[in-house]
Amino acid sequence: MAAGNRRLALSARVDALVAGATAVYVGASDSGVLSDDVDGLVTELESLRQALEVTDKIGQVPLSTLQASKGLGHSAVTCR
Repeated sequence: MAAGNRRLALSARVDALVAGATAVYVGASDSGVLSDDVDGLVTELESLRQALEVTDKIGQVPLSTLQASKGLGHSAVTCR
């Protein structure tokens, strides 16, 4: 899923959780379902955080280091 689509999906899930929390607050819903939904969203957000952290680290590593770790020569990478 593209980053923009993933962000929109997470935003929609947060909105749904807020609505669910409101329903629990007024006594119209079960808090167990809301708890499961919150846990799922937290897991998804942590996954996204880790992916961003890895992406950031890759951006800080010189290309020659990446090539050496993969056993690639200079001719194996094309820069545009």
